[in-house]
Amino acid sequence: MSYEVHNNCAVIEDRYNKEEEIFTGSEGIYEKGFSVYVKNLSELKEAFKLQKKCVCCIDEGTSEGMHVAGSLILLNEEQLKKYLAEANPDELTSHAGCGAAMLCAKKDSHNDFSQAEADEYAQKLINDIANKYHLKYTHIPADKMNRPPEGHFARVCYYDFTGKFNYFGVTGMPAGFTISRKFLELEYALTEAGVALNIAFGDHGLGEGLLTEDKPFLLVAIVENEEQLKQAQQELNSLKSSHSKGAKIKVDFFMAPEIKQEN
Repeated sequence: MSYEVHNNCAVIEDRYNKEEEIFTGSEGIYEKGFSVYVKNLSELKEAFKLQKKCVCCIDEGTSEGMHVAGSLILLNEEQLKKYLAEANPDELTSHAGCGAAMLCAKKDSHNDFSQAEADEYAQKLINDIANKYHLKYTHIPADKMNRPPEGHFARVCYYDFTGKFNYFGVTGMPAGFTISRKFLELEYALTEAGVALNIAFGDHGLGEGLLTEDKPFLLVAIVENEEQLKQAQQELNSLKSSHSKGAKIKVDFFMAPEIKQEN
C-alpha cells in the first residue's frame, strides 16, 4: 500500500512545532518514554471512554471512533463482516482527502483519479456498506478535520489493542494515526501501520527532514496486560526491522488505564 503524496508546506511544520515540547522537553516522550509520560496526563482515562460507536479512518484528522483505513473499504467481505461483528458500530464515516479512497479507486478501476473523485467514490462505497448493514453514514469535510488539508503532521501511530482509544480532548496527548488492532487480523493490522509510516515519511507527511534518528516516528502499542504487550512488541518490532526507515522509527507502549463500566 502507498498513498498519493503531496508537497510538504509550512502549515504542516507549524503543527509539528506546536507539539515539540510534548516530545523533546525534559519531561517529554523522547526522554521519558510513553508509559512514563502518560502518567502525568490527568485526563488519560477520557481517551478510553468511547462516546461514539462509529468507524473512522486511521487518519489523525478524523473524529472519535474505532479506526481502520478508509473506514472498511480496503477490507474484503469476510474481513469487513468480522470487523463489524466485533466492533458493533452504529455509524460509518468517510473524510475529505482520504488516501485509502485513492487506493481503493485505483484498485477497482485501474484508472487515474483526482483526490476529489476518489473521495466521492469512497463516499458511495461507505454509504452502500452503511445501508447494507443498517448503519448511519456521515462524511467529514475538510473544514471539520483535526488536521490541515495540506497533509499530515502526526509523528505517532497508536496500535490500539483496546478498540476504544482516541487521542482527542486529552491535553498533552499527541495527535496520531490510530489503528484499532483489536478488530483486525495481524497481517492486515501491520499493513495499516506500514501505511501510516509511509505517509509520515512521505511528502504528504513530515518527511525525513523532520523525522530523524534523534526525533523518530513512534509506533505506540496501547495494551491492557503483559501478554498483549509482548505480542504488540513482537509485531511492531518486526515492522520496524523490515522498514526502510527503521533507524528513524521507535517502538513504544503504554498500558490503558482501568475504566469502571457505568450501569
